[in-house]
Amino acid sequence: MDVLKTVPAAGAEEMKLLNALDLVLLALRGDHVIINSLSFDSMLYVKHNEFDIPKKLHVVGAGKAACPMAVGLIHLLGSRIAGGIINTNYCEYGPINGIRVNLTAHPVPDAHTVEASRRVVRYIESLDEHDFVVFLISGGASSLLEVPRIPLDRYVRILRALLLRGANIEEINRVRIFLSSVKGGKLLGRFRGRCVSLIISDVMGAPSLVGSGLTYSMHVERGEVLSIFKKYGVNEDIPSDDSAPRGTCENFVLADNAFARKLLASQLSATLVEEPMVGDVREVAERILSYSAPGIYVFGGEPTVNVGAAQGKGGRNQELALRVAMGIEGTDTVFVSLGTDGVDGPTDAAGAMVNGDTAKKLRDAGIDLEEVLKMHDSYTALGRVGARIHTGYTGTNVADLMILRKI
Repeated sequence: MDVLKTVPAAGAEEMKLLNALDLVLLALRGDHVIINSLSFDSMLYVKHNEFDIPKKLHVVGAGKAACPMAVGLIHLLGSRIAGGIINTNYCEYGPINGIRVNLTAHPVPDAHTVEASRRVVRYIESLDEHDFVVFLISGGASSLLEVPRIPLDRYVRILRALLLRGANIEEINRVRIFLSSVKGGKLLGRFRGRCVSLIISDVMGAPSLVGSGLTYSMHVERGEVLSIFKKYGVNEDIPSDDSAPRGTCENFVLADNAFARKLLASQLSATLVEEPMVGDVREVAERILSYSAPGIYVFGGEPTVNVGAAQGKGGRNQELALRVAMGIEGTDTVFVSLGTDGVDGPTDAAGAMVNGDTAKKLRDAGIDLEEVLKMHDSYTALGRVGARIHTGYTGTNVADLMILRKI
C-alpha cells in the first residue's frame, strides 16, 4: 500500500477495505487533485472555466495539502510561476521552485505562525493590479495562516476551550473569522490583482468556511460569536469587528468529503450514505450501528468529542471505532474510521479498524472500556490490541472516512 503504513492484522476481506482506502487517499493527494482537475495550454482551465493568465503568476497557499498542491501546479505551469509563499505544517518536498515554505502550527497558531503569516500578508501587498495569484487552500489553513486581532495568548485560549468542549468546525471557523485580521476575505482586501482559489475542502458545510474564508468575503457578527461562547461555556470579552476591507476570488472546490465518499463507495461497490456523520461521537456511533442489513456502507464526516478535563490520549476516529466495536461485539462486522490527513487528534494514528472480537480482546486484556471512554483514552486501548491505523503525512485533508461491513 502507498499511504497506509501500519494496519491491523487482517484477513482477505478486511484487506479489500484497507486497499480501497489506500487507493482513495492516494487519489486525493494534493498534486494528484490539481493535475486531474486543471489543464493548461495558453489558457488555464478549471472545471470548464478558462482564465487568461499573464506570462508570470504567483502562488499563495495555506493548509495541510499546500505543498503537494503546489507541486501539481508546477507540473502544469512550470516556468510561468514567478514565485510564491506557502504556510503548511509539513512538506516532504523541500524547496519548491522559488516558492517559500513556512512550517507553521496546527491546530492552534503560535508566535512563529503569526510571523510567517505576516510574511504572506507582505507578499500579497507587494503585488499590483497586473498580477495574477493562484491560491491553494486546504484543510488546516485556519490555523496555519493566521494574524489575530486580539493578543495571541487570548486567541489560543479561546480556540483550545472550544476544541476541548466539542465545538464543531463550522462554529470554530466562524469564531476564527471574527477574531482574525486575514480571514473572511480580509487578506484579499489587501490585494489589487486577479486571483483564482483552488480548494481541497475538509468542511461538511459551506466551502466558504474552508480555511475560515481566506478567499471568500464573509462577515460574522459579534453576537453570533458570543452565542457560540455561551453554548460552550467560554467566558471571554471580545472587541467589535474592525470591518476591514474584504476581497474575494473565483473559488473552486476540487475535492471534498462528498467526493471522497463517492470515490470510496465506487471502489468497494458499497452503499453510499449521503448524510454526513457530524455531531457528538456517541450519536454518530449510534447512527452507524443502526445500519443493520448485510452489506458494505461508506460514511464520511467529522464527529466531535467533548474531552473536558479528561487526561487520556485519543482522537475522534479512534473513539468512534471503539464505541462501534462495543456495539458490534460478537458479530462478523468490521468497521474502519480514518482521518484523511493522517492525524487523529493529538496522536500519531490516523484512525482504527475494529471487528466483532475487538471489545472482548480489550476486556480480556484487563481494560475497562467504560473508563477508557470516560478518560477519552482510545489511542492507548486500541494500541493494546493492534487496532490502530497509521499513515503519516497523506498530503490531503477531506475530513474523515468510515466503512462498515456487515455480513
